[in-house]
Amino acid sequence: MLDKRSSQLEIIDNLSFSDPLLISNLNEMEKINRWLGYHRVMLKGISKIYNQFRLDLNNSNMVLADIGCGSADALRVIHQWMKKRHFQCELIGIDANEFVLRHAKTQCAGYQIKFEQKNVLAEIKDGQYDLIILNHFCHHLKDEELVDLLKSLICQTRFAIIINDLHRHILAYWGIKALAKIFNFSKLTKHDGPLSVLRGFRKNELNSLLIKAGIDSFEIKWHWPFRWQIVIWNHYSQERMHGQQTRLE
Repeated sequence: MLDKRSSQLEIIDNLSFSDPLLISNLNEMEKINRWLGYHRVMLKGISKIYNQFRLDLNNSNMVLADIGCGSADALRVIHQWMKKRHFQCELIGIDANEFVLRHAKTQCAGYQIKFEQKNVLAEIKDGQYDLIILNHFCHHLKDEELVDLLKSLICQTRFAIIINDLHRHILAYWGIKALAKIFNFSKLTKHDGPLSVLRGFRKNELNSLLIKAGIDSFEIKWHWPFRWQIVIWNHYSQERMHGQQTRLE
């Protein structure tokens, strides 16, 4: 069951899916992200990028995109993190599901976050971003789709891509099943949650996929509980990795 990535589609992989259960699923995933500290890991990745490059932290032209943003809980956390530090950055949430984006816009009332409805496999070809975030998105893709997407995205970001995704592990599989049962999560979460783990990655698989995408500058780190964070630098950013840096926390 865990020897290789599952090819079975999750229910939410239907980009036109608009059942009210999807709202419950998004809310439940937001709770899981908060409870298990996934946002903290994401912010560490963003801090790492700022710490490595001599960026103008008050440059209003900085653009960060969250691809497959879902309810945009990650973008809300990023917005608060940047606001606390008086940083200027345009935040963009991108998702293919119109129903999901409507929910995200409702959740983000009062936040300075823009949204775009796009199928990233077909429509993101000429974007220009400083930083791209892929939170729990890559496991939804087939290997060849992920390779093609990374080839495209690395040409569209000035500095880096941050990927946060699932480690395919037996404890993660039974853990999400137990969590969904204990807290009586929706049928959708009980179905898609464990399947997400089965579609997750082992480290050697991530290495192979990145190399196939022609990416040679990356770092893979494991974080509890059973999450991978991959930071990918593009060639432009390599020229800015030396010199005095501002430390962020």
